[in-house]
Amino acid sequence: MAINFNITILANAPANLGCYSFKTNQLAGDVAGLNSATDLDGDIIWYIDADPGYEVYNNEFSIPNTIEHVGHSLGASTKILLPDPNIFSPIEGILPPVLGVEFTEISSTRIKVTVYLHPTDLNDRNITGPIFTMPNNDVSVDLTIDGCAIATGRRVTFRMINDNPDDTDANFVVAEDFASNFNVDEATSNEIEIDGLISQAQIGELLGTYTVSAKSGSRFLAEPTLNLSTKDFEIKPKLTKDENGNAISKSFEIYKK
Repeated sequence: MAINFNITILANAPANLGCYSFKTNQLAGDVAGLNSATDLDGDIIWYIDADPGYEVYNNEFSIPNTIEHVGHSLGASTKILLPDPNIFSPIEGILPPVLGVEFTEISSTRIKVTVYLHPTDLNDRNITGPIFTMPNNDVSVDLTIDGCAIATGRRVTFRMINDNPDDTDANFVVAEDFASNFNVDEATSNEIEIDGLISQAQIGELLGTYTVSAKSGSRFLAEPTLNLSTKDFEIKPKLTKDENGNAISKSFEIYKK
């Protein structure tokens, strides 16, 4: 059964397919193509939609007995899986007439899945193999997609207080990956407040760096420390010294556990 998500097919979007089957009626001799004028879709589109309170990401989904093609030019939001050439006669995975499967993150709650029955090298997809032609008999294929949705983002709020603003300067730089996630409030001279959301998938990544620096021409007699009132964050400190060995600043990389 689907775990916190459902799968729909573009031609029949209201249907919650989950782990159930879908079918289409084709005439013998219909040839798969990649444009709307063809009688048989060579690129069947599904959507993986997260349930309320959950998110879906490409790295949470896989297909058995496949390899990822990393040489395409579609960007980091797209993952292409191809049959593993080192596995002969697999019993599950990408089986004929399917040639390859493409996952594209449309948003944090939707993944577009394209199932190819027709080869294409557009944008260096490297999806190869015979074009599917409907035979006189029914064709049945199982395509196993393993994975699950994950819980939505957690709110992150913390306040950094500089106990000695007369002798030191402090600033907080948000990590590039979280530039659009966080609001940084530096309205007061000795407090910095950071507030925002991170997804479950981003836990463990660098949120930002808090730096305390001695005023120009000064040095630290003792290293600054950062004392947190919660154990929800991991701190990685780094001390900076001048050419004379004097401690002049200390940075604290902050990670969400």
